Amino acid sequence: MTVGSASGNKRSRRGSRWWRIGVYVFTGVLILLILALALTQTGWFRNEIREYIERVANDALNAEVSIGGLNGSLLFSVGLENIAVTAEGDSILTISSVSAEYSPWALLRGVLEVQLLIIDSPRLWLSRDDEGVWNITELIRQESTDNAVESSSDSGDTGGLPFDIVIGRAEVRSGSAQFDGAEHPVPSRVADLNLKASARITDQSQQVTVVDFRFHTENPDFELRQLTADISSNGATIALSDLIITTDSNHIEGHIRYVPDNLRNSEAVIKSDSLQLAEFEFLLPDQGAIVLPALSVDFVLRADTVRISVSGEQAGQRAHLDGLSLIHISEPTRPY
Repeated sequence: MTVGSASGNKRSRRGSRWWRIGVYVFTGVLILLILALALTQTGWFRNEIREYIERVANDALNAEVSIGGLNGSLLFSVGLENIAVTAEGDSILTISSVSAEYSPWALLRGVLEVQLLIIDSPRLWLSRDDEGVWNITELIRQESTDNAVESSSDSGDTGGLPFDIVIGRAEVRSGSAQFDGAEHPVPSRVADLNLKASARITDQSQQVTVVDFRFHTENPDFELRQLTADISSNGATIALSDLIITTDSNHIEGHIRYVPDNLRNSEAVIKSDSLQLAEFEFLLPDQGAIVLPALSVDFVLRADTVRISVSGEQAGQRAHLDGLSLIHISEPTRPY
């Protein structure tokens, strides 16, 4: 055997040894990951997570929070069942279930991505005492907010978001609220509240798209059949676009753009072919029987000009009004 061949065999054995070590390490890491994932599926681990969430919520609220169960893979989804919030023995909020599907890999890109968020059957009980104070006024403990502010100051946090937030689809299903001690025009009950929306929130901009929002109230009776809108803000401009409001008797469309630092670039456009004012009579003080007409409204506020066109009919009498007005806009002064 030559010296060269012996050296080659030695290098081959050394390379084979490192290959085997690499395989063993990879296999060991894989087994640990499998065991960790298996641990997350055990009842003990899920119970620990559920109790931890309850402790955090109870520390932040002047109320007792209980969660009936926790499900989901925890890596890609999570669900909470039978959530209840009580204060001094009185129920404030119950939720049948909250479920979320998310992408943990998006965190590597600095994005908290929730693909689906569903809140099913939330029930809210609001009551007001003899002094006019609602029961949720002091629900959040003051020391919790103070500690959060102090922690943020100590860490030098400027208040920015740690992640961009993306919610692909959020739904609230069959929500309701009970108002005890409410005064006119606050309703005694809101029922059949349903919401479908999406959102994207960053430090520079915020956008919320309301695909569908509907509910009805009792005492007074009112039904919002559909509300859709696209709400966005980039710090310089707040925009409400593609606004559509459909109630039991009305249909209203429009858009609004508000520019705080340059009001001349702000505008508002509201249109309704047949505005049934009688549907909103409950917003007025009780003045006895008042017959409110149906109106066709076209309202435009753009730059320093207001244009309004209103026509209506009542008791066989028709009226039409067109108006154009120039308004003076004082731009906000900036401190030097």
